[in-house]
Amino acid sequence: MSDPAESQTLAETRGDETILVVEDEEVIRLMLVEILRHQGYTVLDARLAAPALALAAAHPHPIHLLVTDMSMPGMTGWDLAKTLRSTRPAIPILFISGHNDHETAQWGKIEPPVEHLYKPFYMEAFLSKARQMLDSHNTPARPPESAQPTGAVIPPVSK
Repeated sequence: MSDPAESQTLAETRGDETILVVEDEEVIRLMLVEILRHQGYTVLDARLAAPALALAAAHPHPIHLLVTDMSMPGMTGWDLAKTLRSTRPAIPILFISGHNDHETAQWGKIEPPVEHLYKPFYMEAFLSKARQMLDSHNTPARPPESAQPTGAVIPPVSK
């Protein structure tokens, strides 16, 4: 049986916004996509930055949040975020990474709204952070449905 407080928290993380997820680790990306869709979001997903930019360019509607790994083959998450901001300047960015603060500080700065979530993290923490960013930077209505909690943990990734 689930904890009612935990279920309430997950119900509060539901939404109907569009989120672009970019993660080169397939298991992690697919888990994030599934969880977000279960919570009611429209999800665009790509393994790498170049296909993500193509998806964003072809998507005629707003993208309310970019969730991206920081370290990926080809273009980094930082470069992806900066490039995407050239066409969607207000998009909030949630970086997910297995790197520590010292390493990520070396990769430069990007204008807010931007947040970091370090792997490993609980799905509840991810959903809560995403919802917080969406609420802070967008104002669409969220459906009030409740959801079953997910106790999945995103594992650290060696690159």
